[in-house]
Amino acid sequence: MPLHVLGITFDGGLAHPLNEKKFSGSQRRHLHYATKVEEYIIIARRYQNSVPASVRLTSNMQIYSTATLKQWRFTQEAYQLGIELSKFHPFNLISAANPHEAGLVGYLLKRRFGIPLNIHIKADIIDNPHFINERRRNVLYNRLSKWLLTKADSIRVTTEREKEKLMAMPNMPTIYNIPSYVNIGSVLVKPTENWRYKLLGNEFKHLVISVGQLIRQNDPITFINAAEHVIESNPDTKFVWVGNGYLDEAVHNKIELLGLQNHVEILNRVPFKQIREIYQAADIYVATPLYDGTGRALNEAAIAVTPLVSTRFAGAIDLIENGVQGYRVPIKDGRQIGNRINLLLDAPEDLRQMGREAQRKSLALYKKKEIIDQYLKMWQETAWVESLKTTQ
Repeated sequence: MPLHVLGITFDGGLAHPLNEKKFSGSQRRHLHYATKVEEYIIIARRYQNSVPASVRLTSNMQIYSTATLKQWRFTQEAYQLGIELSKFHPFNLISAANPHEAGLVGYLLKRRFGIPLNIHIKADIIDNPHFINERRRNVLYNRLSKWLLTKADSIRVTTEREKEKLMAMPNMPTIYNIPSYVNIGSVLVKPTENWRYKLLGNEFKHLVISVGQLIRQNDPITFINAAEHVIESNPDTKFVWVGNGYLDEAVHNKIELLGLQNHVEILNRVPFKQIREIYQAADIYVATPLYDGTGRALNEAAIAVTPLVSTRFAGAIDLIENGVQGYRVPIKDGRQIGNRINLLLDAPEDLRQMGREAQRKSLALYKKKEIIDQYLKMWQETAWVESLKTTQ
């Protein structure tokens, strides 16, 4: 069956104008999906005034932006845009990128036009207390998401834990576990700078890193607490967090409060081409999320042959077996993270072996071609099953 897919997403970066025909990572992922379908049209949230009303990426893929920057207007504007687009495109599948705003738009369009709906959940958020307590609106998001999922024709999650959780709930449609793939070639590159010396100098011996936004979900404060515990036993260890976010001031205040200015460094706005070199320079990669899905940075570090110490979020449970690829520890437990880091630093042979195992496991789990094929299979089965129902 030729697929004509209407995507709904809150990812405004998809609609960013092309710069000398170079695509963003998000655009490249969707371009791979577009090669497998007849037509792929996406409605995205406008995130800056300079973004045009639409951007055509290929002959069969186009991104449309909502009219205003106001987040609360997204549902109304995306719904109206979806109605207009449906007059000119024979959509036989709606793919909503999240189970709240995008999922609601998808449900309204499904109800109006009878088009099958596929909803994506890219992080372990359903009934997750860490997500629910993060913001007041997340209480509503959780309730809305659970209801919308029962109205979908299929659901895509990215971890086994999420799939098991949803399968235990009543009235759920078919659930597909399709993780996010990691672009191996973009990580395994020849370094252009000696990042290890650049970050350690002559003062430090070990490098522990983390990559991600400085936001509550990623819990950077626990990373700093772990650093305090480690340097008591291994004072020649440097901790580097790569990323920025709204917790930037709180993080720097915490570093100063603990007197760790010399041992903990925050690198803001680092281009990905440099981040991938930092992965290769590190001794250990630490992930401290309160919740997440596949965990892209965690897998990029694994591909760079870096042993992992992570909180027990859903993606880490899929990737890390304790004592094999690294260690999983309780969420928010900086002391336990510190203990595991010390354990690895004191056993160099284990450090190297776990790095090799981390790479092996990630390469086995997240093969790009297989994941793209699974994605297409999910879309085809969702559209095909629903088309059968309408013809019977």
